Amino acid sequence: MKSFIDGESFNELCQLLPNLYHLFERSPNVEKRNMQIESIFYSDGCNAGVGAARRCYLFYTIFKAVRSGGHPVVICTEDMQWSDAFTVDIIAHFIFTVGSSSIFPTLEQSPQQGFLLVGSYRDNEVEEDGFLMNKIRHLERSQGVDVKRVFIGELSEPQINKMLSFKFCMAPSRTRELAEIVYKKTRGNPLYTVEFLKSIVQKKLMMFSLKTRQWIWDATVIDMQMISDGVVELLTRKFEQLPAAILETLKVFSCLGFQVNLSTIELLDWGQFVPNMLLALESAMKEGIIEKAGPLFAFSHDMLRESMYALIPLNEKNRLHRKIAMILVEDARIIDDSEFCVIAADQINFCKDVDGSLSTAERELFAKLNLVAGKHSIGAAVYEQAGKY
Repeated sequence: MKSFIDGESFNELCQLLPNLYHLFERSPNVEKRNMQIESIFYSDGCNAGVGAARRCYLFYTIFKAVRSGGHPVVICTEDMQWSDAFTVDIIAHFIFTVGSSSIFPTLEQSPQQGFLLVGSYRDNEVEEDGFLMNKIRHLERSQGVDVKRVFIGELSEPQINKMLSFKFCMAPSRTRELAEIVYKKTRGNPLYTVEFLKSIVQKKLMMFSLKTRQWIWDATVIDMQMISDGVVELLTRKFEQLPAAILETLKVFSCLGFQVNLSTIELLDWGQFVPNMLLALESAMKEGIIEKAGPLFAFSHDMLRESMYALIPLNEKNRLHRKIAMILVEDARIIDDSEFCVIAADQINFCKDVDGSLSTAERELFAKLNLVAGKHSIGAAVYEQAGKY
């Protein structure tokens, strides 16, 4: 390979592919330069085209060296949604010219035989009329280039169960509960599924028992684990696609905090917000947004609560906080129940009376409510909170 390029070009190529340094000695007569990747791939002014052709020639040289031994070549380019037009043009130019016999006249067979280029991109992060998709369509129309698109979707719960059953050498009925939890925590995303399984093994929530000679785990403890930030991002994208009743329920839920007791939901579930809040929460649980442990409902991640709360305009936040407080105040039990009293006081304190919509009677009522909430906090020895009330 070094017979086709000079020492300076070889050093430049090694900057792109550092492992070549392990295969060949560097040319002693060529000064080692501290080049950054940006300076290799980009040139300014009229040298841009010359630099691109030079890079292509260097790649061709590597390709020819590997293929000369009859070995197949696989090139993987990941995360192409982040590629710029220049990089995409380089890759496409390489694909178009790699089969040219004028470039590889010494190969006994077509360079296209035994050559596979795999490119991956996130279809939700590229524009249909962008340079990447236009270049792919151009390749599909070209002669001599076989392009196949492979859509990689999310894993279903049965597929996760089949994978766990195979990997753990256990019957599918034994791994079904774990598969259900894994799917709920990862939404079937392959990367997040693998990472979640790794995390529960590292935390020793799942381990191999030498005594029983099989994998063992505590499903209840695993179910309590927080979902990853990546899954939070996936779920956040679903907010605007949710039915109106579920979305409104989640807004009310986010106003109440990260977790809410069933008794509080029952107090509010009188058709004031949606026809059936509990039914809407069950639907949100199926989407993986809400989790339930005993009488407590909670967002599956605190970032989900923050994202939902941030989506609510300020005026609507004030309206929801005030409405929640008024509904709770109307219940006769609130004064004697410290939990409900504190929730109601918090709600009205969150309500910013920017438009002066609170009447004098309401202000007096909420002042008394804060006083009672403060006394409850003193009784519980939470003096800092009592001072705020």
